Amino acid sequence: MILIKEVKTFRCESEDEATQLVETIKKQNTVKKSVITEKTKKSKGEIIDLFYLAEVTIVHEEA
Repeated sequence: MILIKEVKTFRCESEDEATQLVETIKKQNTVKKSVITEKTKKSKGEIIDLFYLAEVTIVHEEA
């Protein structure tokens, strides 16, 4: 069995942190796709939490 690709999702507190994380991963791995998404949690119409999800698809080279 050979691992071909994996998708990792990270929660970051700021967009800058998410961007820096993706760039770091790109330096160490072959990245096919990366997406940064802003997420909010609301309670009674008010935003109570704001965070970013960084999703990275890493492709592993076949030997």
